[in-house]
Parts: sequence; structure tokens; C-alpha cells
Amino acid sequence: LASASELGQALTLATTNPDTIRYVPVLPGRLGPSHPFPELKGDTGWRPLPFPAIAHVVHPVFAELGSDVELTREFPGATFALLDMSSQSRSNISQQRWYAIRWSGGGWIRRLRLETGRILILGQEDFRRTLGPAQIELGTSKLEEHVRALVVWIGNDPTHANPLKNSGYLVP
Repeated sequence: LASASELGQALTLATTNPDTIRYVPVLPGRLGPSHPFPELKGDTGWRPLPFPAIAHVVHPVFAELGSDVELTREFPGATFALLDMSSQSRSNISQQRWYAIRWSGGGWIRRLRLETGRILILGQEDFRRTLGPAQIELGTSKLEEHVRALVVWIGNDPTHANPLKNSGYLVP
């Protein structure tokens, strides 16, 4: 999944500073309602992130965000998200956390509430009807088929943002 130079650079950095950097894969495409939900496959690229900041994340991935009015209202200026795709993190639903869900082929970042047989989508508090699901009926499907990741952080691309000026949002 990495070029020879990327792999060499990662190995050199890992052997000299094993406790400072963790390389996180980047999902191809964008995560947003008008984009197909990105899958982790092929040559996606990697982002070096500080290990102490993401040590608690079991299966981290980085995603570029597509346009989403609801998300922009909550996190203005955010263009990237760090996600935890582990089964454990996405199966323990908390109303205070944000999750990446797959619905109608697209990707949505929303707060959720799990009820018997369905997932309620929270936070769509506008008087106008917004795009996106109000609820997802589970039926015979599993929760993890719809809830694809837990959102850990949202902000600007950390490779181009000044961390002292625009550090993003720790979620929640």
C-alpha cells in the first residue's frame, strides 16, 4: 500500500522515534452525503500523527470531508476527520459522540441514539427538512453495517494547518 520511499521513510522514523509517530491510512475519496462512502483499499496514502494523541484509537483512519450543511454548522471550517473504525468503538453508541454512518450509499457524520431495532439520527434541529436519514431501521442488518466509524477529531488537514491557531475539534 506504500511506495518504496514512503515505506523507507516510515521505517526510518519508526526505528528512531517509535513512541512519537503513528502512520494512519487515508480513506480514498471524500466522506460526505454526495460521495460514495469511502472504503479502505488500494494505495490511499498515509498521514503521520503524534502517537500520544491517538494512542487510544484502536483502528484509526483519516478522511477528507465532503460538503455537508449539517456538519458545517457544528464544525465550521473542518475539512478532515480522524475516525476509529474498530468494531468496539462503533458498537458502543453514545448520544454525545459523533459517528460516520453509511446511508443511501453516502457518508454522513451524525450523533446517534440506539433504540430497539433502529438507529435515531440526532441533532438535525433546523425547522427546514434536511437531507439525510431521521432514522435507520435495522431489521435483520447489523449495527456495524450502518455505523462505519466513531469520529475522534474533526478539523483542518493537520499537514497544512497551524496547530496553535487551528487545532480542530476533539469530539465530543
